[in-house]
Amino acid sequence: TLKAIVERTEGIPLFIEEFSKSLSESVSAEELASKQGLPDTFQLPESLQESLLSRLEHLPEASRVIVLLASVIGRNFSYDLLDAMPDRPEGQLYELLNPLLEAQLIVPSSNELELEFHFRHGLIRDVAYRTLLQSDREALHERVARAAETLYAQDPDRSPEAIAHHYTEAARFEMAVSLWLLAGVRAARRFSLLEARDHLEKGLKLFPHIPDTAE
Repeated sequence: TLKAIVERTEGIPLFIEEFSKSLSESVSAEELASKQGLPDTFQLPESLQESLLSRLEHLPEASRVIVLLASVIGRNFSYDLLDAMPDRPEGQLYELLNPLLEAQLIVPSSNELELEFHFRHGLIRDVAYRTLLQSDREALHERVARAAETLYAQDPDRSPEAIAHHYTEAARFEMAVSLWLLAGVRAARRFSLLEARDHLEKGLKLFPHIPDTAE
């Protein structure tokens, strides 16, 4: 549990203090002792959420939309994928990202192949993502998946598991299953057997959600 707290808060004293206080108030010592990580039902402390939400609310409207789109992509996101998202706010993307950079909500990542960014703290991404309604999350995950398929269609080195993840979160289970299978097969060919097993198990878990067709 200690390791999970440090990873979630990235060692930031204020985040650790608020996070630990809320955790101790909402989860029993016995439950914590029985788990390797944080309980699935644990929510961010209200004081911490309010602080981070306040930073997001001070952004220009178009930049707030961009930060929500980025939160659906994940902790790390590429400029090209964000730019390829359908129905994103109009304007030069870098100009829309500037307020996020100035507020130190995101920072550029070192990548020689493409321009990438990541949320400065994982909790910032968590708070932005949790402001979305479930239906909006699903719709945005599908938009990310379709944008990624289009953007990386000609790149044989791209792994399909990221797109499979977005289709899973979008509740497009039939599309996700085929991609989890592909990801598993590719990992097995690289002799990454634990990774292959993980991908295939994620696909198998979706079978109860899809019609029992011949295919």
